[in-house]
Amino acid sequence: MVDKDVDQLGCQIAKEVNANLLTSMVKCPNLSAKVTKDIMVWLEDYEIAALASNWSDDQKLKRLPVFLNGPARSFYNLEISKKQTWEDAERALI
Repeated sequence: MVDKDVDQLGCQIAKEVNANLLTSMVKCPNLSAKVTKDIMVWLEDYEIAALASNWSDDQKLKRLPVFLNGPARSFYNLEISKKQTWEDAERALI
């Protein structure tokens, strides 16, 4: 293996380890639809998981897309990814 291959493999392993750590630390179901009732319950679960994991608002914003699937991920890509603060992202969700 050349140094470049080792660096790429190291980056890939680090990403996988970080993703595994993130999902094992936080027990929050993924959100897949934009239905206000479901989102309110999901947001409460997300906030509880973030509090238990000692996340800052900035970390909640950065980690949000990990927990979104389907229409919720599409909505994130179109609207929420542009938000600069957790409060703005939260308002856009509801």
